[in-house]
Amino acid sequence: MLKKSKILLMLSLVLPVVIFLFLKFFGKNQFDLPVFFENEEEWPTECSKPAFPFVINDSIQSKLGIKGLAALILLKPMDPEGSKRLPEEVDTTRIRVIQLVRDLSCGGIGLNSPFRKILIPCGTEIYCALGAGSDESAILADESGRIRSVFKSFEREETDRAIMEIKILLKDY
Repeated sequence: MLKKSKILLMLSLVLPVVIFLFLKFFGKNQFDLPVFFENEEEWPTECSKPAFPFVINDSIQSKLGIKGLAALILLKPMDPEGSKRLPEEVDTTRIRVIQLVRDLSCGGIGLNSPFRKILIPCGTEIYCALGAGSDESAILADESGRIRSVFKSFEREETDRAIMEIKILLKDY
């Protein structure tokens, strides 16, 4: 009986160590973001359907200066608190943050944003070219131009989610 308990004790001490070492060397512990618009079911209804899976067009990527870079594209102004927190919590040298600004002639507003601003024309063409509906506030795109996240607002919870998803995309967690 004593021999059996010694074997059981050794097994209960060694087994967790073996499992830990196995997972440490062979396990993969990472998060990943889904790819949006791999099929037409998710596509915004106000936009004409492109080829799927959707990738931001190379010419649009070049105009926005995001070709080959991960990017957070702000379609609507971010609140001042979020504008301050984003550069503090995310390595903005590894991701391009762009604020699209509508032309003043079509109801755009002057914008005091710490991010790179790009003037966009009136209409929804740019939104559709980015795979965003008119109610989206921002999109997160990876280096290949695939949409990895869509944000509806910049309330505190959405700003927290944006920061976390940028860190996941950059594998910086």
